[in-house]
Amino acid sequence: MLKFVVSILLVFFYGSVYAESSCLDTPTAHALFAEFQILKTTEKVNIDLCDQQSAASTVIKTLLFLKELGDLNAEQGPFIKNWLGASPYVFFKSRVKKIVLDDSKDCVGLSQVWPSERAQKVMHVCTKASQYEVLTLAEAFVHEARHLETFMHNHAVCITGENYGRESCDESFESGGAYAVGVEFLMRVHQSTQLDSRLREQAHQMALRALRERFNTTPSGLRTYVSLQERRPKILR
Repeated sequence: MLKFVVSILLVFFYGSVYAESSCLDTPTAHALFAEFQILKTTEKVNIDLCDQQSAASTVIKTLLFLKELGDLNAEQGPFIKNWLGASPYVFFKSRVKKIVLDDSKDCVGLSQVWPSERAQKVMHVCTKASQYEVLTLAEAFVHEARHLETFMHNHAVCITGENYGRESCDESFESGGAYAVGVEFLMRVHQSTQLDSRLREQAHQMALRALRERFNTTPSGLRTYVSLQERRPKILR
């Protein structure tokens, strides 16, 4: 039953793909949860897997999405550098061991997923993360997993664009930081022909936006890539 629900998620990702009566409280979900150490900041954190807005359901849906994607094999290109590897779930699982369901004062602003304690491989997911689509959260999980590797992947202050003055950019795509790995994940989704075309197009647009806004140095090949994409029929993208 759960596998069917996740398959529907991959095809119909707009809006709420899980019906209100749908419940993730299944052996499969619990087995997935068991692969990580799940903690919560207070007793008030909702861990009801039958509540679609609970922090636990949000984490499970995102992990299931990553796992069900399987291997995202893609052609080498300007934005596929093999930092991620074929399996986003393997990439994430090898870097994150503890997931904290967080309702603390640290959950402010736009950051609803964030890493801490690199040595312990800890990632926080705020209780308000349920407001985001699963693809957005999946990219955030991959992004934060990259941060847990090394201090070398910390962000830089943006020198232009809508994030000007914020520590919300990488110096370059080529440096292979968290935003770059997020772009590679989205591009791999975009190139995976077995996935629904709408999911692939959403991933493509998210990747292009990140390429334009999240790097202080314009990524090599971006202008050429965008020009080529504009000339191709949409159905071929």
